[in-house]
Amino acid sequence: MSQPTSPACLGMAEWDQIGPGMAATDALLKAAPVKLEQAFTAPPGRWFVLVSGQPVEVEKAMAEGRAHAAVALRDAAVLPDVHPELLRAMMRAQVCTDEEALGVLEADSLVAGVCAADAAGKAAPVLLLQVRLVGDLGGKSLVLFAGAKAEVEKALAAARDETDGRAATVSAVVIANVHDALRPLVVANT
Repeated sequence: MSQPTSPACLGMAEWDQIGPGMAATDALLKAAPVKLEQAFTAPPGRWFVLVSGQPVEVEKAMAEGRAHAAVALRDAAVLPDVHPELLRAMMRAQVCTDEEALGVLEADSLVAGVCAADAAGKAAPVLLLQVRLVGDLGGKSLVLFAGAKAEVEKALAAARDETDGRAATVSAVVIANVHDALRPLVVANT
């Protein structure tokens, strides 16, 4: 099975209302030739969309989506030059093995979580374990990454800068020397 690789550019948006978000998604897909990577509902009654493509096309599509349902738009972003492991971390989690430290960032926006993961991966040589956007998180996102403690701290600072700039940081912690019993549960239970 081939692993997903991150495209050159990602665009994403999150709406506080499902219907307007779906209509905006339809409009943005019609506006430019972009690939729909993900679209789904998330608690509490939000709509999230993720598209990929060439930067100019993603920008055009996202502008249309933002304009189409601006009143319900919670957050949106375009990420050019996406970290190569970002899409894999969003689609399939990786278990924390023998890394020295674990970075955990919780954000109050799905878009903020994706942007934070991209920033963390670009700031330091850490392993992006998971970008969790759905499930029982109540509309929050969870970003997990691992590596040497100093690198995890550097990556977490960059991730937190991203979420603080969006007023979306819920928590940000570094767990040094993760206990062996916790390692397999880090991704399995999140």
